[in-house]
Amino acid sequence: MGRTSSVIVPKGRSLTPLSHPGKASIGTRFGVLPFRDVLFLILVIAVFASVGFLVFNAGRDTTFYWDEWDFIQGSRRGGLDVLLTPHNGHLSIVPILIYRALFASVGLRDYAAYRITLIAIHLACCLLFFLLARRAVGRTLALLMTFLLLLVGNAWQDLLTPFQMSFLISLATGLLAFLLIDRPSTLGKVVAAASLVVSIGSSGVGIPMVAAAAVLILARPDRWSTIWIVMPAASLYGLWYIADGVPQAKLSNVPHISTYLIRSAAGAMGGMLGVGTDWGLILVPIAVAFLSLRMCRMSISPSMAASLTVAGTFWLLIAMARASLGDADANRYIYPGALFILLIAKEAFARMPTPPLLLAALGTMTAAAVAANVLALNAGVAQLRDSAATVRAELAAVEIARHVVKSDFQPDSLLMPQVSAGSYLLAVTDLGSPAYSVATIVHSPETVRASTDHVLERAELLELRGVPSAPLGPVPSPDDLLPLERQGGSCLLVSVPSSGISFTSPAGGMTFQSQGDTAVHVQLRRFAGSYHAPAVPVDGDGPIFALKLGADDLAIPWHVKVLGSGPVRVCGLSG
Repeated sequence: MGRTSSVIVPKGRSLTPLSHPGKASIGTRFGVLPFRDVLFLILVIAVFASVGFLVFNAGRDTTFYWDEWDFIQGSRRGGLDVLLTPHNGHLSIVPILIYRALFASVGLRDYAAYRITLIAIHLACCLLFFLLARRAVGRTLALLMTFLLLLVGNAWQDLLTPFQMSFLISLATGLLAFLLIDRPSTLGKVVAAASLVVSIGSSGVGIPMVAAAAVLILARPDRWSTIWIVMPAASLYGLWYIADGVPQAKLSNVPHISTYLIRSAAGAMGGMLGVGTDWGLILVPIAVAFLSLRMCRMSISPSMAASLTVAGTFWLLIAMARASLGDADANRYIYPGALFILLIAKEAFARMPTPPLLLAALGTMTAAAVAANVLALNAGVAQLRDSAATVRAELAAVEIARHVVKSDFQPDSLLMPQVSAGSYLLAVTDLGSPAYSVATIVHSPETVRASTDHVLERAELLELRGVPSAPLGPVPSPDDLLPLERQGGSCLLVSVPSSGISFTSPAGGMTFQSQGDTAVHVQLRRFAGSYHAPAVPVDGDGPIFALKLGADDLAIPWHVKVLGSGPVRVCGLSG
């Protein structure tokens, strides 16, 4: 017999081979990682990093959007009462705290930090889904499914507007709880319980996540010894709802619920696959038929029951609150709906053979869906950028008029209805300004410059006021080459054509006096190249009408277009 050698292995350890026969491998601290696994890990990292960069780059030149202004103006200060105040019916403690941390660190000047936070939460959500799906369908199919969530561009609000981190935090922490519930360690269960508290403390989307976690636990043999995992979240939410919650469900929505549920599922399905709600209405019955066939051939697993619970609870809660509004396929609901559909899909494909031909077909479908969603993302980005440019220019107008603007002045009731000048200027004092500089406005598109003029005109309360007389100042400078007559040192007599006549106003303003029986009206511009705003309001009967300017110290002069007919005496007004 030949000699053999032996190696003494410490108790509790096993000897890990350095390589597998016929398979390249790389040693790690915990053993050997086959080379194919290394390549797959590199692929996953590259995909996630690329998506993060793509979404970040897409969101450049955007700024605070809609509900974010509520956090800026109303929630950045205050104690527990502010944290517990419902936001559109949601408990939003966690997002408010994150925004407060960002306010303290980067203020309002650096919107990139807010977007990076959202993207990080989105990538975490996708990674957690991938880990869940890998358990059920293997890593290749799991990665294909994850692609559909990574670039769900039809849900561009959830990818590009940081306020939507409220939904995504609820989803990510809920998924983390799903992963940890099955862990044997007590620490894992404690973290799962804490994750559900964070989930329900971020938005109402946490409610279906807690419900699904309860289903997972009740399906376990040790259900009664682990049900405590959901109790902190459920109890805390129940106490909050009793004390501060605002009921959202309406009986008037009951007749519309079934239609709303169908359109919700169709919107999520069509949005995820990049084909829209109409195609989703065709695909949902097909998916339901496939799911029914699969469920007839296999027992319903706890994960499938939980997946059906989370989707059904989410859509039902929204329907009870909003069915009459007809927004079932609203952009912000596509991301959660897509995730829930994917959770159901990974259970439907579990233990199902996936030959290479099927994987190729699914890969082709995924590629087409991602391409369509990238186009949708670009369309959403264009909308956000246009909105952001207008908002930032209009906010600059408020800041220019800070010494005269009224506290309750609203610069734009459509794009930022929550914003009032007083609260906004206080936030700027504390946190810095997100507004454009004057130099940026000057080089902006005409529509943006026109919006700035219109807001500035309203903020400074510019109007034609009837006065018996007015102190004269420097003579106005005509912008048009039209016949005019000099009258004294400060006045001009002009015959106004039907198209009007334009002047560069002295800093103090101008006065106008019709030499006939016709009324005089004026339009203004300061940044814009043409006159877009309606004529300024008229107050009083004259005979002289004064347009008083000089409410700010901006060096750029106002241009005034006189509208009327016949001779008008135009004079400079003393500041």
